[in-house]
Amino acid sequence: MLAHVEQRDQQIRTAMTESFRTTADPEALLMKLTAGIGEEICGPGFRGCPFINAAAEYPVPDHPVRQAVQADRSWFRQTVHNLAAVAGCPDSEHTTAVQVLLRDGAMAGGNLDVPGSVRDHLIRMGRTVLTERHRAQ
Repeated sequence: MLAHVEQRDQQIRTAMTESFRTTADPEALLMKLTAGIGEEICGPGFRGCPFINAAAEYPVPDHPVRQAVQADRSWFRQTVHNLAAVAGCPDSEHTTAVQVLLRDGAMAGGNLDVPGSVRDHLIRMGRTVLTERHRAQ
């Protein structure tokens, strides 16, 4: 399980690094990140978030699997926070928290509900969060 969680974490980080090579626009990167989550939940064999699933199986905080899950969450949270700050979000902490909640909810919903519908709502809410930023300025 530890190897799986670490491998998935590395795949996500690599994909994000590739995205940074194609654009420097923080809003576009946030939307690309959101769209990537949407595509993942629509992928064949999707059974929910591997990190949330692993955390449920290994609830002890100091277990190596749980620590790997936390490392991914910390990285994701910091990446979103950095993009939100560069995008000029007046409350980047709130934007970050909302994006993390959207990801977690979509990962659970994509396994329990109709994945395409969950993806569409996720992308719509991602846009709404960014639109909210423009209204707040």
